[in-house]
Amino acid sequence: MRKVIKTALKRKKRYSSMGRLFNYPRKKCMECGEIFKPNTNVAKYCSLTCQNRNRRKRKADWIREYNLKYSKKNPIKTRKWKEAYNKEWIKNNPEKYKAQIKSRKIKIKSCCDICGRITNLERHHWRYDKPILVNTLCKSCHKIQHIKGFQQSSHGRLK
Repeated sequence: MRKVIKTALKRKKRYSSMGRLFNYPRKKCMECGEIFKPNTNVAKYCSLTCQNRNRRKRKADWIREYNLKYSKKNPIKTRKWKEAYNKEWIKNNPEKYKAQIKSRKIKIKSCCDICGRITNLERHHWRYDKPILVNTLCKSCHKIQHIKGFQQSSHGRLK
């Protein structure tokens, strides 16, 4: 009986020395910034979600760099691919393409209609069936309009 108890105690000591029962100091998650209690000494993220989110960001950066290198090494292939993609897009989006062609004649204003910036200006169509109805937006406001919609914009309304 004593031998069994001694063996169990040895196992418990070995188990605690592997780091399972140690109390590690709290850390800040590298992705979301939340304070968490790590299970191991090398933990960097508070959850699997944060770890996967960070991995996706790093992978996206790597893919972007790879594509830039490839396009510089193979400019002819890249140009052919872009031309084929553009033809397919025009075929699938005739209204948008016609609106783009007509709006090129309209001059861009000197500042963004939402936030007032004077750099990185673009045209934004509110409706493609009315191609002349165009506003001048900076790149960030334009992105917000396409992601969230104008009513939910953090910048507010048009001036």
